[in-house]
Amino acid sequence: MNASELKSNYSLYGGKGDVWGNTAHIYESSKGNLCGKPALASNWVRIEGVKTVGCPKCLEEYNKVK
Repeated sequence: MNASELKSNYSLYGGKGDVWGNTAHIYESSKGNLCGKPALASNWVRIEGVKTVGCPKCLEEYNKVK
C-alpha cells in the first residue's frame, strides 16, 4: 500500500531497520503503530522518503478500520 492511500490521521513510521528491511509501519496520530511496535526512535522512514507500507500486521489492522 502506498502512503498516499492512507487516511489523513495515518502516516508511515519506522527506524533505520524498517528502512533497510522494507517494513515501514502505519502510525495512527496520537496512538502509535497499528502493529503495536513502539515508536521510540527517529522516523527514518520519513527521513529516507519511504512511500510504501511494509509491515503485514499494520496492513491487516488498517484494513480492519478502513
